Amino acid sequence: MKVSAILALASALAATADRPIRVAAALKVTLPLSEAARHEIDARRAQSATALVRLDALALEVTLPGTKPAPRLARATASRRQAPPPLLPNDQQQGLLELDRAGWPLVLHVDDERELSVALDVVARLIETNTPMMAPRRHRVVLSHPMPLDTARLATLGLTVAMPLPATWTGVAVDRTAAPAPSAPDASVGTASAPATAPVAVADPAILPFSFPLPEGVHLVMGSDIVADPRLGLQALVGGALVRTADTATTTPAADGASASPESAAKSDADADDAAPVDRHLVIGALATLTTNAAAALGAHGEWGTLEAGRLADLVVLSADLFELPASHLLDAVVIATVVDGKVVYDRDTDTPPPTP
Repeated sequence: MKVSAILALASALAATADRPIRVAAALKVTLPLSEAARHEIDARRAQSATALVRLDALALEVTLPGTKPAPRLARATASRRQAPPPLLPNDQQQGLLELDRAGWPLVLHVDDERELSVALDVVARLIETNTPMMAPRRHRVVLSHPMPLDTARLATLGLTVAMPLPATWTGVAVDRTAAPAPSAPDASVGTASAPATAPVAVADPAILPFSFPLPEGVHLVMGSDIVADPRLGLQALVGGALVRTADTATTTPAADGASASPESAAKSDADADDAAPVDRHLVIGALATLTTNAAAALGAHGEWGTLEAGRLADLVVLSADLFELPASHLLDAVVIATVVDGKVVYDRDTDTPPPTP
């Protein structure tokens, strides 16, 4: 199907009923692009600048052939005589250079750490080769699953990292039949109103293969191409950071003068964390992956991502204040209302609850 037909269909779906939605589309392409395809996507991009469906970026898979490294002496000799070898096949690398020069945001999909390393090298080569852009680049790397991150390079390159919501991550579970946690302050009216059927976490969050919060200059976003509960993402980031902190706890003196083990110190910290609200900065960083960071990655930081006058009124209202809940009870905050374009499109008191992912 042609680009125009695909985006026209998406536009029709986005404009249905009285609740239009906005879509920032990343079109998956294969390099090299034909001249006809390049003309079509350029034309569509210009046409959709103010449409419900905006052609925002081009997505590509970073697939590397299994290559046998040259002997060390041969590599050293070659490096003195010629330019560095291409990171990707010549036609793909040239295509990326042209798209970057034209101002297209590129979305590079990677499946493992080796592909991630090459993706960073590719973006570095684009920056070195092409002259500075009129507008800041918005390239991003999409991880198929969480993996270790070279945060120093990410900060230097200005890359955004996109990660799937942990709908199927091990270590994160929800038991909706368990007894409810103690009531928490209501975010909308400031009173205690945790519902009797509030889901509670019954497993520790997954420990991420990188430290969270990420260093300044490294931006993380989370999303999903399936129906997934974004609260699990918040729980994984916040809980993972706390679990990592507990795992690195040092021994502390016990009451009888002996030294307590790291395990007992970690358990003590965990018990304290279970009662105390989560660190505010952790919650802010986790929420940014779904709000401000996501808006910036899509070039829509002036339209949505924060609750401010003049921004699009697309938001959800939760039953509890995330800044007042302990880490183990973040999943207690359930959606009581959803607002799109300033209209309440879901109200828990009157509407059928949405299906549980």
